[in-house]
Amino acid sequence: MTSTSDEYGAESVQRWVEKLSRAATAGEPLDIKEKNLPAEALRKVLIDPELAADPRGLRIQNAYITEELGLEHIVFCHPLHLRNSTFEAPIKLAGATFKELDFAGSRMQELNLEGVEVHGDVVATSSVVVGQVGAVGARIGEQLILNGATLQNANGIALYLDRDEITGGFFAQDGFTADGQVRALAARIGAQLSLHGATLQNANGIALALDRAEITGGLVADGFTADGQVRALVARIGGQLSLNGATLQNANGIALALDRAEITGGLVANGFTADGEVRAFGAQIKHEFDLDTASLRNPTGKALSLELSSITMLGLTPSVTEGVVSLYRAQIGDLVTGELPPAPLVATGWEVSDIHGPLRENVEAAMRWLETNPESAKPSQKTSVQPWHALAAVYERNGDPASARKLRYAAAKKLTSQSSGLTKVAGWLYDGLVGHGYYPLRTLGWLAAMVLVGWLVVAVAQEDIVPANVKDAIAAMDDHAAATKTTALPFTARTPCESHPAYPCENSFTFAFNALAPASVSSTDTYWTVKHGAYWLTVMLALLKLFGWVLAALLIAGVTGLLRKT
Repeated sequence: MTSTSDEYGAESVQRWVEKLSRAATAGEPLDIKEKNLPAEALRKVLIDPELAADPRGLRIQNAYITEELGLEHIVFCHPLHLRNSTFEAPIKLAGATFKELDFAGSRMQELNLEGVEVHGDVVATSSVVVGQVGAVGARIGEQLILNGATLQNANGIALYLDRDEITGGFFAQDGFTADGQVRALAARIGAQLSLHGATLQNANGIALALDRAEITGGLVADGFTADGQVRALVARIGGQLSLNGATLQNANGIALALDRAEITGGLVANGFTADGEVRAFGAQIKHEFDLDTASLRNPTGKALSLELSSITMLGLTPSVTEGVVSLYRAQIGDLVTGELPPAPLVATGWEVSDIHGPLRENVEAAMRWLETNPESAKPSQKTSVQPWHALAAVYERNGDPASARKLRYAAAKKLTSQSSGLTKVAGWLYDGLVGHGYYPLRTLGWLAAMVLVGWLVVAVAQEDIVPANVKDAIAAMDDHAAATKTTALPFTARTPCESHPAYPCENSFTFAFNALAPASVSSTDTYWTVKHGAYWLTVMLALLKLFGWVLAALLIAGVTGLLRKT
């Protein structure tokens, strides 16, 4: 390989050293005017211990460097600017120390900043890098600014910031573009991370990886576009995560993964579009999680998965939802929905403190929403009724016990429908008699029906009902026969009343009521009784009376709340 000295000549390199040294001492910008700058000359100046550099540092513009720039582990305690320059070979600054780095408007093949320490800003606005920008373990005292930059490393890592410590903010906005993965695993960003209007491209892979990152000032990605997965697993975002108008595309995969992330300032995604699953398994999101007018599409799977998450306020008002919405075991403070909440819904184990929107006044719509669970469509699949009871508690707290009762009754009916054999039959009976304990006044109808049946039975069985006081009855019959010179008839309830005017006539309803009702409410003047040997009538009336006692017990238990399951 030809050395820099061979290519430029010793005298040429020395002249460049002198020229660069003068520029560094003066602190004035040096415009190379696209001339070839020997990399060796730049290195010699930066490591010169006798260089009395101006606090403004070495500021170079429009340089053209063809060979590798190796500045590993150097210490230059002043700003280094290489603006609007072209580098035909990699730039290696691993382990180096600078006051400030500025590559604004430059075109580079590769930039290695691993372990670099920069006390001020690192700037590469409007720059183009073909190859990886690697800054693993870098420490930046102020801001990392990549606004308008273009990074090209298709099918690889375009920007590598794992374990970085950035005291200020990280700005990659205003047209920032990366073809390849952008990753900052376990990075610590002391202020805001802004990807406003940025575009990341890594189809079928991970476009942005922020796993275990700590972002103190929030993450702004309004108008952001990503082709590939965006993930921030176990990340901690101290401010707001803003995705207003963002578009994430990872069809049939996970578009956004926030598993176990902590977001202190809430997540706002108004007008957000996701082609793929939006997932925040076990995440803690304080303040709002707002999906107003969002479009969530993952037709073959889950469009939104917030399983085991804790959310202060969830705004479920997307304009389009294609796929399952899973709120399995989610803890939600305030739930806001529209007229038609996104469905199908899986809400087993969820806890909701309050609801807002049309569902607050429309429990039927809430029940229809709960019924959209895709498992409910499978005849052999048993689904939990816990979501019904959880939502019923919300209506009850809001002073709407009638709606709460409807939800709990629907849950009981659903549980019965999922039962089998005798359990299902018992459930049907329980529902029919007292509405599973939520509508105990149904027993009044059954009690009335019982008396009506008893009345009809007695009316049919007149021949089997005879006077209870036989002596008085016969005397009354004989006296009437003698007075009318007629023959006395066999004496039963069917005997015409005019044939025994001195003995009370039998009334079928009164007889049935006295036979079925408790002694405390029935008449004590009993003139008629069941004939000895009429066992069928005796058994029938006894069964009806037993049924009546059961109904009375159910009525009392239902009214007092002993039957209700809350």
